[in-house]
Amino acid sequence: MNNERYMRYTLILALAFASAGGCLRMKVDPIEVKPITLNVNLKIDRELDEFFAFEQELGPLPPPEPTSASPATSPATQPVQP
Repeated sequence: MNNERYMRYTLILALAFASAGGCLRMKVDPIEVKPITLNVNLKIDRELDEFFAFEQELGPLPPPEPTSASPATSPATQPVQP
C-alpha cells in the first residue's frame, strides 16, 4: 500500500512537470560578437629579447686582435698603366 502511494505521487509529479514544461517560455538574447585585437609587436619583441638574451649573459666582447699575417692594406698586384 505504501509502495502504491509513492508510485502515485511520482506519477502526479512527473505529469505536473511534463505539462508545466510546455508552458514555460524562455527569452534568449543574441550573442554579441566583438572583434579581438592583438598586438603582434609585443610577441615579436618578446621573442627577440629571448633570442638575444645570450648576449647579455656573455657580456661585451673584447675587440679582435690584429694578426700580422695579413696587413690591413694589400699592395696592388698590377702596375698602373699610364
